Amino acid sequence: MHKMMCAVACALLPAVAQAETVVSGATRVGDVGGINAVGGSNPDGPFVSYSNPASSYSAEVTDPVSEWVWAGAWWSGASVYYEFEFDMTGYDLSTASLSGLWGVDNYAWVYLNGTEIGALPSLLTSNFTSLHDYGTSDASLFNAGANILRFVATDDGGHMGFRAAVVVTADPVSGDVPLPAGGVLLLAGLGVLAAYGAERRAR
Repeated sequence: MHKMMCAVACALLPAVAQAETVVSGATRVGDVGGINAVGGSNPDGPFVSYSNPASSYSAEVTDPVSEWVWAGAWWSGASVYYEFEFDMTGYDLSTASLSGLWGVDNYAWVYLNGTEIGALPSLLTSNFTSLHDYGTSDASLFNAGANILRFVATDDGGHMGFRAAVVVTADPVSGDVPLPAGGVLLLAGLGVLAAYGAERRAR
């Protein structure tokens, strides 16, 4: 009887909060993936993402799906700026985590609310033949409301491309979890079982 009561009681306990996906994004042609072109050092534009990847660029699959893109004049040897905006309202910043994959031809830096959290600063073919991890779980870098993840990608002349995907996770802010109606009935049943058990022991 005691074991059964414990099992039922444990089943009624609220589950421990698990980190959930707050938002995700990626570079996509036409800026439909969330990581979108916002400008660049070459004023000729237009700053809308298009794709013309070299055959040597990584074809690694990301989640969410991302594409090799660029914005601004082709073969410009300039920099382009990409941003991803997200909101952490209602989430516990101490549990926040941002992670992703990226690649570039040739250099790139990524900033969360103005603080650098990753860089591909050297002229290496591996910057675009492979995708690389970046991210942070430093709670001090996240804002309780609006956040901006900013990428600066620079081409050194010749073919150009930039690719990134990102996922942000966090626990929701904890609060009182109401007991379901079925839970109330089960608790009442436990009370009856407890009383019955006490009566049997008293005999």
